[in-house]
Amino acid sequence: MTKRWQMYSKIQAMKSEGFSQRQVARTLEIHRTTVKKYWDMTPDEYHDTILEPAKKSSLEQHKELILSWLSTYPEITAAQIHDWLKEKYSLQLAENSVRRYVRILRIEYDIKPVAGIREYEAIQDPPMGLQMQVDIGSISVENIRTRRYQKLYCIGFVLSHSRYKYGVWFPSPPEAQDMVNAIRSCFEWMGGKPRELVFDQDRLIASILPIALNKYEEKIKLGST
Repeated sequence: MTKRWQMYSKIQAMKSEGFSQRQVARTLEIHRTTVKKYWDMTPDEYHDTILEPAKKSSLEQHKELILSWLSTYPEITAAQIHDWLKEKYSLQLAENSVRRYVRILRIEYDIKPVAGIREYEAIQDPPMGLQMQVDIGSISVENIRTRRYQKLYCIGFVLSHSRYKYGVWFPSPPEAQDMVNAIRSCFEWMGGKPRELVFDQDRLIASILPIALNKYEEKIKLGST
């Protein structure tokens, strides 16, 4: 999938620079019909017609395994299945793709989660300074110089009451130390820390959060002595 995306990006980059289809095919050493296939394809169309079917194919190869997990652990979430596939089989799949596939399997094989259907309702905003939400996200953006799309990652912080935001961007998936540094820089930038931090499904938090808080508190103590 990566090589195909690189080829698509090169075709689009050369097209934007004024090259003809024949010139692109000769330069990239690919057939002209391949160039024609991707020539007028938008990134969204590439995602829907090329990327998503490839992801589905990868999931289909592990269909029986996923079904066994759902049958054995009816309470398992799509996020956990995504993590297991990534850890055990090194599958690079978007969590949304796994979530859609798991939903389809649950409906098709009538496998209902133990907790049943979750109900959501609006809740009152917590008091000021009490809670901050932390999440890791990603987005594909076009490089204005190369005309190629690249993936950027962000660790975002949102104060639950005021919706005040802070974020740190990374060119590659952030690791534990990156999370530690991001939390520390957020606390320093905001001039303090909330009483609660709410994270979204990242297991690495259990090990790195105490490190981040201790380092921040140690720095505050050193600054006051």
